[in-house]
Amino acid sequence: LQNYLNENPWFTKYDYIWLPDDDIFMETNDVNKLFKFMYDYDLWIAQPSIIGHYGVKITLHQMGSLIRFTNWVEIMCPCFSSKSLEICKQSFKENNTGWSIETIWNYLLGHPKDKIAIIDDVIAIHTRATCKGETYNNPIDAMQEAVDVYYKWGLDKEMEKDIIDGKPTGGEVYCSVVYKQLFKEMEDGIEKSARFWPQLPWLKNQISNIKA
Repeated sequence: LQNYLNENPWFTKYDYIWLPDDDIFMETNDVNKLFKFMYDYDLWIAQPSIIGHYGVKITLHQMGSLIRFTNWVEIMCPCFSSKSLEICKQSFKENNTGWSIETIWNYLLGHPKDKIAIIDDVIAIHTRATCKGETYNNPIDAMQEAVDVYYKWGLDKEMEKDIIDGKPTGGEVYCSVVYKQLFKEMEDGIEKSARFWPQLPWLKNQISNIKA
C-alpha cells in the first residue's frame, strides 16, 4: 500500500480513502454512509463497527450507539482522510505482519480526542475467521513484531496520555480508550412490526425465505 500510494499521488485528490481487507462485506449505501460520517464529523481515521468474526472487542457493533471517539481503530478496514493517510502511511512498512501498526496512527496524529472513531451507525461484516492465513503461520514471530513496534515508538509511555482523557475498554490492544460516545434514539418512530436489526436487505431476504 505504501508503495502504491507513493507511486500514485493522485490518490491525495480524494478527501477520504477506505482501505478494507478482502473479507469485509458492506453494501454500497453503507460505504457511502461511512464517507458521509467522515465528512460530517471531520474524522481523520474511522472504521465501521463489526459483526461476524472479530478479533478485538472494541470494534464490535454497539446497539444504541451512533459513534464512539477512540484512540484506536483496527487495521482491518480503516478509512483515512487524505491528510491523515499521508502522515500515517509511513507506518505501513514497520513490519511484515502489520501487527500493531495501527497503534502508531494515534501517536502520529498527536492523540486527537474527536478525530478517530468507530462508527456504530455503519456496520461491516467480517466474513472470515481471524488468525488465519500466511500472516499467522508463526504467531510467535508476529507477536514479537508487535512488541518491537511498541518499544520503537515508545507506545508503552504514550498510552498514559490517552488514559488521562479516555475510558479504557480492555487490554486486548494498546490501551484502547473511548473519549466520547454519541447515542441515538432507538426505534424512534418505527412501528414494532417493522423493527429489524441489523438493517441489511440481504439478511431480511434470507429470513423471509426461511419463514416461507
